[in-house]
Amino acid sequence: MAYVLIIDDSEFALDFIKEMVIEAGHRVAATTNPAEFMELAEALPTPDLAMVDSVMPEVTGPELIARLRQHPRPGLANMPVILASALEDQNIPYEGVLLLAKPFGPEELGQAFRLALG
Repeated sequence: MAYVLIIDDSEFALDFIKEMVIEAGHRVAATTNPAEFMELAEALPTPDLAMVDSVMPEVTGPELIARLRQHPRPGLANMPVILASALEDQNIPYEGVLLLAKPFGPEELGQAFRLALG
């Protein structure tokens, strides 16, 4: 069981993803707000995995991942990240970031979690 931090700007998508993650047996913290995402990431315990939406109005997923990668706490800087994107030409912004194409279902999400968590 992993502790997963999720951000998506769509409440509907966030609820859908959160439900899939909980059904897979993981603990979840979820938000639509980038500032709250960073607060949750910095709180203890440190999440085992972050799942970040690529396109959001306030900050992009890659920009949020950059904040994590530059964090002074090694647990955050090195945390596995899944970048969920509906963009066809989405680039993977950092090593160790797994790209998950939207839309996805429980099977694709489970496979992404297994790959990201090792």
